[in-house]
Amino acid sequence: VGCVVNDVAEVNIDAKLVKRTERALAGGKGGGEADAGFDSVELDNGCVCCSAGDDLFQALAKLLGLAKRRGYAYERLVVESSGVAEPQNLRDRFQEADLLGLPISRLVRMDHMITVVDSGAFYATLKSHEKIKERPDLGVGGGRRPVADLLVEQVEFADAVVLNKSDT
Repeated sequence: VGCVVNDVAEVNIDAKLVKRTERALAGGKGGGEADAGFDSVELDNGCVCCSAGDDLFQALAKLLGLAKRRGYAYERLVVESSGVAEPQNLRDRFQEADLLGLPISRLVRMDHMITVVDSGAFYATLKSHEKIKERPDLGVGGGRRPVADLLVEQVEFADAVVLNKSDT
């Protein structure tokens, strides 16, 4: 599995967690990412659906190059987006790449859009009138758009919804 980890916060916490998991799965060996069963590329220049769209395709190309050098192909590529990602914009980026005939579009395609829902906070957030700019924990971007609108879009657009923190 190849993974693009996207976090628009000042410190890319998700990438740090992924790297720690890679080391643990590789038996704690330094530089043993290949032994972990997955490789990751950190993308921290912005949200994958907006400002970092071109960087996303560069990150995917970097992963494919890594796999080629190691002599294997990924079964799956996973792109983790930020909390403020607009799924339609992300899907549009893949469709545009295909229409423009970008070389990467011959190698990767978007199969599924999966949304992870914080079950413990979803309903309260859905009822709130908070704007995205008032929620720095979601990342940078989105401005005055209501958080509830973004949540609805992320769930409606998903092929699959994963419920996280369902015990809270």
